[in-house]
Amino acid sequence: MIDTVQKIFTGEIIVEKVIIPEGSSMYRTLKTLADYEIGDYERLLSLANDRDFIYDLTGFPVDKLEGFLYPDTYIFSYNMQEENVLNVITNNFFKKLNEANVDLTDKDRLYKDIILASIVEKEVIFNDEKPVVSSVYNNRIKKGMRLQADPTVTYYLEPDFIHKRRLTYKDTRYKSPHNTYVINGLPPTPICSPSITSIIAAQNPDSTNYYFFFANRYGRHIFSETYSQHLRKQRSRRY
Repeated sequence: MIDTVQKIFTGEIIVEKVIIPEGSSMYRTLKTLADYEIGDYERLLSLANDRDFIYDLTGFPVDKLEGFLYPDTYIFSYNMQEENVLNVITNNFFKKLNEANVDLTDKDRLYKDIILASIVEKEVIFNDEKPVVSSVYNNRIKKGMRLQADPTVTYYLEPDFIHKRRLTYKDTRYKSPHNTYVINGLPPTPICSPSITSIIAAQNPDSTNYYFFFANRYGRHIFSETYSQHLRKQRSRRY
């Protein structure tokens, strides 16, 4: 470690600071790394879809690394192998979980929490709302209602780095494995890499009777117990 630090200071190893924003999908994270010349995008993507490699990194028998690439600031050297780059980011994910005393023993349960946390991450700006939004989705799951979470609708566009600001009714009917307007329950994988606050909110939702919410012009969410309340509040100029 001392030798490495000395080489960095003397310029023998050139490093780059890379910021992975919260709520970034696996595809955008890998593209950010490649844009900074920290690995080749196609190689990174191949590893991130390699079930054996993912299991070696995480211990989870899943098909993609989505959800495990923790959003944070990293320092990488340009000569790092892609395997090592993903190892650094994934290790940071588990470090954050350990620091928050998240139980890692039940992997099936934890993976579902990560999936839910990824939706909460994409829905919410303010941390104090995360447990409330989590409660809405938990309430809907318990009642057998579809989640109808807007961020899941356009996840299929992420590999092409396409972002849609507004959804149409036709968008919500698009049949993709992650679209919670057309599937029951949670999507098969996370839709982004959630922050630790979203994971904690997914595991510890508030106790509410809310089933509906929408965002006001300030990015805050308005919650309702019934659909009629939801519609009435949406029409109100108060919000």
